[in-house]
Amino acid sequence: MLFQFGPYMPDLPDAANQALTVATNAIPTATGYRAVGVLTAQTDALTGRFLGGLSVRATDGVYYIYAGSATKLEELSGTSWDDVTRSTGGAYATASGEKWEMVQWGNTVIATNFTDELQTITLGGANFAALATSTEKPNARHIAVVGEFVVIGNIIDSTGTRPQAVRWCAIGDPTDWDDSASTQADSQDLREYGPVTRIIGGEYGLVFQENAITRMTYVGPPAIFQIDVIETNRGTRYPGSVVKVGALVYYWGEDAFYVCDGNSSRQISTPGLSRTVKDALNSSNTGGFYAALDPVESVIYWAYPGAASTDEATDLIAYHYTADKWSTVTASGMDGLMTYRSPGYTLEGLDAISASLDALPASLDSSLWKGGTPNLAVFYKSDFKLYTYSTSSYADAVFETGDLTLFPEQRAAVRHVRPVVESAGTITVQVGRRNSQQDSVTWGPVSSLRDSGIAPLRADTRYPRIRFNISGGFDKMAGFELEASPSGQR
Repeated sequence: MLFQFGPYMPDLPDAANQALTVATNAIPTATGYRAVGVLTAQTDALTGRFLGGLSVRATDGVYYIYAGSATKLEELSGTSWDDVTRSTGGAYATASGEKWEMVQWGNTVIATNFTDELQTITLGGANFAALATSTEKPNARHIAVVGEFVVIGNIIDSTGTRPQAVRWCAIGDPTDWDDSASTQADSQDLREYGPVTRIIGGEYGLVFQENAITRMTYVGPPAIFQIDVIETNRGTRYPGSVVKVGALVYYWGEDAFYVCDGNSSRQISTPGLSRTVKDALNSSNTGGFYAALDPVESVIYWAYPGAASTDEATDLIAYHYTADKWSTVTASGMDGLMTYRSPGYTLEGLDAISASLDALPASLDSSLWKGGTPNLAVFYKSDFKLYTYSTSSYADAVFETGDLTLFPEQRAAVRHVRPVVESAGTITVQVGRRNSQQDSVTWGPVSSLRDSGIAPLRADTRYPRIRFNISGGFDKMAGFELEASPSGQR
């Protein structure tokens, strides 16, 4: 009997469950699952805990990575973080619970932490500095680029604290925030759906509030932006859970994972999977929820705080958005996730490759030195370093099926299992047994694979289930072959 692994669906009933009830340390793919590497440090430590960052590409093709902590903004150079904090105004004073958000505007980056003035730096420049040169110098929790405007939300400006407001700069000029009909700079208080919790930019803007999603569409003077509420009773309290992939925006609402196409939202997590996350989530830690895209695997990762978490993420879930499949990854103590591309080399950084320019493997104008390799970055609370998932060592994976109904109304004598897997490390197999849905599952002894690729098993039961433990990694796990025969009517 050939069984292809179904999706990870912990909510299905145990009986006749062809899906997986456990899929840990595995990346979902269109045809199965792949191994998850071990997290490996790639950089030195930031000055403090990671509170947000951005990876960007300059007009000359060179990539840069910026990250913020409570008091510093830093740029990655090779494996070290260079301090690019403002030279005037001293260290930043990011308040407890606040984060940095950053956007690219042309060949600059603009950053905000709500506590300090909006900051900007030219890519590759020495230091950040205050952005606004206008009379109006707003502070903001959230920021995005919508068309030719920088848009901020949940703000403090000259009229006071405005958590439900959005404000945009003069068209084409993010240094000018003074209200003006001629420059089109203005602001708008949104309806009573709670504070602005995130803004996603593009040709139009999507503004998330706790209980609504609003679309901002540029229409020109006098209105400037048309404001349309596209969702009510659905938004997010978790700013970090929102991630854009192409034209779609994925997020965690109050009860499930959703995807928004700019007009409406659709739930993507099954009720039971949603309930699994909701039951584990520490809902008071709204800042500990993070999302990032792994562009190589077409997988979105969400790290979220468990029930015992105070200020970090403790659980990680993966979603293959084209295959519509989920899995879980072992995690604890994460400070954040970030999609990034490897930074380009400076002349000083090339010294780590060779002290001689003539001995470099490529000329100085080669694209080799511009960076750009895509990856998923993980930051840890314990040491402030950037980690990536290794491709040479792997976390131990576990797959577990629900109860398999092999012979309706009959017991099954299970004899052996052959995993359908490519290039695997060490695999052991167990069979779980119970004869009634009211019984607890009893797991049999661990069985190793023989040279034939078969794991011998001996179990006689009404409701068998199979568990696979894999160490040392694997290329693809698609399912398993099982040999069994009917053994009785009970």
